[in-house]
Amino acid sequence: DGTKGFTEGHMSHITAMIGVAVNKRPRIGVIHKPFYKHGLKMGRTYFGTPECGIFIKDKFPQSLRRLQRVTPLVPFPTEDAITKEDYKLWICGSMNTNQVSMNELFSAVQPDHITRVAGAGNKIVHMLDQKSDIYTNLVPGLKFWDMCAGEALIQSMMGIVCDAEHKPLIYDHTLEDYTIQEGIMVAKNHRAFETFNQRLIQHTAKDLCDFHEQAQEEAREY
Repeated sequence: DGTKGFTEGHMSHITAMIGVAVNKRPRIGVIHKPFYKHGLKMGRTYFGTPECGIFIKDKFPQSLRRLQRVTPLVPFPTEDAITKEDYKLWICGSMNTNQVSMNELFSAVQPDHITRVAGAGNKIVHMLDQKSDIYTNLVPGLKFWDMCAGEALIQSMMGIVCDAEHKPLIYDHTLEDYTIQEGIMVAKNHRAFETFNQRLIQHTAKDLCDFHEQAQEEAREY
């Protein structure tokens, strides 16, 4: 994933993903980010299952191989500090800033910070590193292979993944089109999920489904 950024020289956008779905639901996830940090010389692999949790393995240059080890990640905080009405959410969004509906949505929830991240796998890594509370994308285009590994890993961290109707994503291999049509929403916990949706309705009188319909209409006009 992230091949467009790769062709433009953005090495940090790249991820490789393996997702395994059983009975149309994600059960195993692996995401490898070959250029993670330290001057893009260190890679990191995330792997896990909802039942067993999530682990990381960092790959260092040859001179630092003694530092390589497998480390379990702690789950997302179940409640954390989201107890005040003025809590400022941190949101992860697409690099495309021309999407009117998505920009309106982000503005409505009054986030403290919006991080524009390229690549579906890279956005999941951003969430797994606990750099954002919410990641949502209502614009048609994501495929099953963009989300299967990521959803398994988010679940491994006790996070939430659903569509715009707050229903589970169904990875149906019998379909002819593997596009995720109903949008996605990823939240680190129930409190962040509820805070996002409540503010959306409070400030716009529209819910996520309304914004999804708006995003689809915009996509048809492109």
